[in-house]
Amino acid sequence: MTAGSKILQMLLALLLFAAVVGLILGVAGRVKGRRGDVKVALAFLLPTVLALLVGLVYPAARTIFQSFFSADGSSFLGLGNYATIFTDSDQRQVLRNTFLWVVITPFVATAVGLLYAILIDRARLESFAKALIFLPLAISFVGASIIWKYVYEYRPDQGDIKQIGLLNQLWTMVGGTPQQGC
Repeated sequence: MTAGSKILQMLLALLLFAAVVGLILGVAGRVKGRRGDVKVALAFLLPTVLALLVGLVYPAARTIFQSFFSADGSSFLGLGNYATIFTDSDQRQVLRNTFLWVVITPFVATAVGLLYAILIDRARLESFAKALIFLPLAISFVGASIIWKYVYEYRPDQGDIKQIGLLNQLWTMVGGTPQQGC
């Protein structure tokens, strides 16, 4: 895909987004009365529900369906993949790590955030302390993910081929071999 076609695709996506928002606001602006409140609520909820179905529910259901097949999708394994996950020591380690990230980490992060909020509440430098928290959130997650992609980018060691990833390039400059992330 060329850069021009990517830009065109991005512009079309932005136009589609603007059209959907304009349609929602247009419908919401014309509706009046008590029954109109329900219509306004539906006008705002339906695109959200549709986006959730397309962006989360369908991929999750498809992933669960595909988990019953081999990696290339050519043969049905039934619960074979699940048996591997629970019997292979490496896979159990992945499950433990996932459990830590999905269950424990949000609770710890919430507790630390709550403690921080209590400590800075009505402090002398409250606005500065809040800025320390919210300033990094101003960076777009998409932009941050692209930046991190280039930091961790990996190319197999092929002699004169330069590494794109910042960490691997620095590592190869000091004599190491490129490392693929875990």
